[in-house]
Amino acid sequence: MEARNVPASNGWQWIKQSWNLFRQNPVLWVFLVLSGISGLILLSYIPVVGPMLPVLLFPVLMGGLAAGCQAQDAGKELELGYLIAGLRKNTQWLVALGGLNLVCQMLILQIISLAGGAPFVDLMTNSQETNPEAAAAAMQLAIDSSTRGSLMIGGALTCLLLLAMQFAPVLVMLSDARPFAAMKASLRGCLRNVGAMFIYSIALIPFAFIASMPMFLGWLVLLPVVMISMYAGYKDLFAGAPAA
Repeated sequence: MEARNVPASNGWQWIKQSWNLFRQNPVLWVFLVLSGISGLILLSYIPVVGPMLPVLLFPVLMGGLAAGCQAQDAGKELELGYLIAGLRKNTQWLVALGGLNLVCQMLILQIISLAGGAPFVDLMTNSQETNPEAAAAAMQLAIDSSTRGSLMIGGALTCLLLLAMQFAPVLVMLSDARPFAAMKASLRGCLRNVGAMFIYSIALIPFAFIASMPMFLGWLVLLPVVMISMYAGYKDLFAGAPAA
């Protein structure tokens, strides 16, 4: 399961292709993504286990949306049922992928702590809710020389984890990959196509800025487009179909 090399310009094509899929049924796409994300947020309020559930179940949501992308891309109708398609196929592996992601996040926090960033980690993990005082304290710790190195290490590891998760849920859902193999393939695919990933990431910045201006309402459109773009990138890199 090796990703192919693609031109850097394909990163922009992923966004274009995701927009083309989105505009075929924008209302349903907004509903699917908004419902899925809202459900994960609500689950986070469950005592004790709640904070872990969004991380565990996000691959299930993404897998279902990827199946919807594939169906729509093949000329089929996008349906509401794709919201829970990840509960019908490869569910155990999608949840396991979320668990692997959660373990990696915990390991990164431990590495930051061991490297001298324990005060920062304690502040971020012990705060029950975000508030200006905690945010200011975290910022102060971030720029403190004693924790700067540990946060740089943590930031680098977090970037690698994000790349490993970029296409992993789609690989598990559509290519029947196992969690670790999917993360490994996603990471290698991203690193093998740094140019395309760079163009893709940079191109999203102005859209994110614009989407944030009118009370963040633009994210109702941008978030589905971003999630669809994960399928577009997967299709280009791993399914061998060029981005159009």
